[in-house]
Amino acid sequence: MSFPDPIKRLTKGSTPTLLETSKGNEVIDSINAIANLTIQKGDKDHIEKTSTGIDIFYKGGVTDGTTTTIFMIDGEDISKGWNLTFDEGVLVEAERVDSNFKTRRIAICSNGSTEFVDFVIKE
Repeated sequence: MSFPDPIKRLTKGSTPTLLETSKGNEVIDSINAIANLTIQKGDKDHIEKTSTGIDIFYKGGVTDGTTTTIFMIDGEDISKGWNLTFDEGVLVEAERVDSNFKTRRIAICSNGSTEFVDFVIKE
């Protein structure tokens, strides 16, 4: 299946208009193709238009087959985190884990006044 031709701009007072089925379907088909876009690893770099959308394939680089895992603290709940595993730059696993971090409120006294400050500590 080939890519749709560029959609021609409408002209005021002339046809086609978006109220016409053929022009409306042309717009809908183009939007649906973009909405159903997938990106995945393949054996070569190429793009395919399918009946359900667009598939973008990329060829991964040559590696020694090792994977990389990084830990990230959850920005909304620092007691939780994520172990993110990548293979050739592609996220292959995301595991929710305890972070062993928490906040501790500490009172700091200076010149007769007290200020409370939250610190992040590792348990």
